Amino acid sequence: AFQYDQKLDVDGSVGPNTWGALNRSIGDILMQASVNLDRTRWLPNTLEPQRIAVNLAEQSFVYYENNIESLSFKTINGRVDRQTPNKIDSAKTVVLNPTWTVPYTIFVKDKLPILKQDPSYVTRLHMDLIDDLTGQKVDPTTVDWSLIDSTNLHYTLIQRPGPWNALGFIKFPLGNPYAIYLHDTDSRA
Repeated sequence: AFQYDQKLDVDGSVGPNTWGALNRSIGDILMQASVNLDRTRWLPNTLEPQRIAVNLAEQSFVYYENNIESLSFKTINGRVDRQTPNKIDSAKTVVLNPTWTVPYTIFVKDKLPILKQDPSYVTRLHMDLIDDLTGQKVDPTTVDWSLIDSTNLHYTLIQRPGPWNALGFIKFPLGNPYAIYLHDTDSRA
């Protein structure tokens, strides 16, 4: 029962993970309880009977229909250096076979260093490079990427729909300005 409650493999053996959960100090347990109580402040007073709950700590997605769990699966959260924020939001639409417009931060931190080494990366990943100044599609091999940095980046990367798309086959747009949304993935492993 303890292993089940702690989301551990329920095997009846006291292995390293079970020992780790058993050996938590009272201070750690009280701190976790305090954090969890603080997080409940942000929950609405009443929950919609049809809702999605994504538990970041548990890495789970649960869809409720008429307050009954109808669908659930494992989720993946943001990277440690770019953590998924705790938030309450609403999803009013679903996009099937979405395109992915690479957010500015990801473009600068992740894609730009790759493009400086290999501009054909854009083509291999089924992306289009759009010049923000003209709105026109640009051949990435014609850009001198050595001159581009965060101060003069005037391009947008858009990945076309398909099995290679980073958002997979489904996207739930959310009502926020931060490019945070729920989506599938092309890297299920």
